[in-house]
Amino acid sequence: AITGRWDAPVQAIDDILAVTLKGALIASRSEIPHMIERSSGSIVLTSSTAGLGPSSNLTGCSMSKHGVIELMRCLSAELAEHRIRVERDLPRLGVRRHTDQRRGDQHVL
Repeated sequence: AITGRWDAPVQAIDDILAVTLKGALIASRSEIPHMIERSSGSIVLTSSTAGLGPSSNLTGCSMSKHGVIELMRCLSAELAEHRIRVERDLPRLGVRRHTDQRRGDQHVL
């Protein structure tokens, strides 16, 4: 996974920001007009706990995830008058174990 340390090539940081931050904005913008038309809706942006504070050796990742959290705050303020909720999901950064009880499989993400 590309995490974008402070000394990562600028293009690597640009790639992280393009996918994580700009991707969240572009996806949201495609649906917002429809939600405004209906005067309701809900947007859930996926960030990470890496966006809540500094993470060693994850500069690019932390920057982009913090940006998604700030995007959520901005959209939430801008869209409240249209009865559109904007929230965020913060999966924990790092190794996460998920057990599928039907098969007993364990996946490391």
